[in-house]
Parts: sequence; structure tokens; C-alpha cells
Amino acid sequence: MADAGKARVNFGASGRSPAPISRLTGSYFSVRPDQVSVTGTPQFDCHFRSEFQWTRDEFCRRVGADPSRPIVLYTTGMANHMPGEPRIVEGIAAMLREMSDLGRPQLMVRVYPKDLTGRFEPVKQSCPDVLFPALNCVGAAFGKPIAPQTASVGVSTTTQVRREGNIIRYNLAWTLAMLGYVVLVAVLFAVFLPHVAGP
Repeated sequence: MADAGKARVNFGASGRSPAPISRLTGSYFSVRPDQVSVTGTPQFDCHFRSEFQWTRDEFCRRVGADPSRPIVLYTTGMANHMPGEPRIVEGIAAMLREMSDLGRPQLMVRVYPKDLTGRFEPVKQSCPDVLFPALNCVGAAFGKPIAPQTASVGVSTTTQVRREGNIIRYNLAWTLAMLGYVVLVAVLFAVFLPHVAGP
């Protein structure tokens, strides 16, 4: 809650229409529409700062892309969620090599920032035409190069767009189940094995 009791809610691009607010107030009956302010996601604010905005030519020069060809940006998920993702990237690269309608597209892969597994190293060797920009900066085009691409794909979250409520409801149930399990284990230890938790 902020600003005299107003809830700040991020609806992303869909927040431009009143439908998401009605979804929110329909799910949380104690929230009135006048208590909701539609905002953006703070971590994306830097995308609108002029010092971090590049022309397409500048962006392509920095990442080694050809500005005259379309760019397809693939964003990866976490390794434990998407263990077979390197094969998906290789498959997309193979499909793009067959396309020529608008000029052969170039595939750029943005590896999930916390993925330190090195699982895409073999892809870099087998697909030298795939771009893996090694950019490490707080700038918008460095951290999340989203603006200059022609298309953007990712398999881990695309199916959940506009289904955030399903995710929250699913995770909430599992969170409560795990909490109940931890409490049960703690109670059993306290009752039957109090010396284990004691000094």
C-alpha cells in the first residue's frame, strides 16, 4: 500500500485497459477501484532513460549483429526448469536458417542472468551464427536487450501470459502445504524428540 492507501499494481502492457483492474477487484473483494494505481515494473524504468537508448545500428554494432537483417531474441529460463533448452535454441537456429522471406533472421540468445551452468557453451560451438551477447551493465540495452529485436520468444513463461492469477493460486496452495508440513515436523520434534532441538 502506498500514497494514502492506494495499492500500486503492475499490469504491464495490459494495464492500459480497465479489464485488469476489474480482475483485481473481482479477486480481492476488499479492494475498490479507486484504491488501485496502475504502474510499471520498476526494474524496467531504465529502458526509458535516454542515456541507455541506442539506435539499432549502435545496438547491432555492440552485439555483433547485422542491422540490415531481422533479429529474433530468445530469452532463456532457469536451468532447473528448462534443462533441454539448449536443444530448443539449436532447433530455432536451424529453422531460422531456412527462412529468407524478409532476409535471413539472426538469432540472439539472452541467457538467464542467474544461469551460471555453462550449458549453452556447446551451442556456441555448434552454432557460431547464434549471437550470445556478453553484456554486463546496468543499462537497459545491456541488461535486457528488448528494444531492437524484430521478434522475441521464450518457452518458460510465454504460456502464462495473462494467466498470472493461475500461477499465484497454484503457488499459494503449495506454499501453504509446505508451511503445514514444516509446522507438523516442528511439532512432532518438539513432542517426541525435544532433546534434538534443545542445547
